[in-house]
Amino acid sequence: MKTIILGTAHLKSTPGKCSPDGKFKEYEYSREVCKAIKLILNNLGYKVFIDIEDDDLNVTQS
Repeated sequence: MKTIILGTAHLKSTPGKCSPDGKFKEYEYSREVCKAIKLILNNLGYKVFIDIEDDDLNVTQS
């Protein structure tokens, strides 16, 4: 069985990365797209992981 890893765009905490009015957030959209692709690929028999499935990671910046 082949394994596929899908990568999402940005973290929730990444500044900017949204439409000028703030309604369209790139991190939300990319997660929705990855979840839809994962479902399709799972149905085709692939093992699929998404790098960031939750809204954000607990990341400590140095």
